[in-house]
Amino acid sequence: MKQIFLFLNKLIPNDKLLHFFWSSILFVILSNFLTVFDASLLLILIAIIKEVVWDGLLEKGNASFMDFIFGIMPIFIYYILRF
Repeated sequence: MKQIFLFLNKLIPNDKLLHFFWSSILFVILSNFLTVFDASLLLILIAIIKEVVWDGLLEKGNASFMDFIFGIMPIFIYYILRF
């Protein structure tokens, strides 16, 4: 069992899962106050700002395109499941 968890951790690092998790929480909250389309646009904007400004310019983390992808993945999952 431990080997399975180690394999999955190598496959999808914990950092990417955290981006997915917190983006999912934020998407649910935003979609309660905005239309789903507006919440999607705002989440994309937040993900871009987080990666470019926070991680890139301020150097508070490692800017990564895959972090951005995992950050906006809840949007894709929502639209796939909806239609």
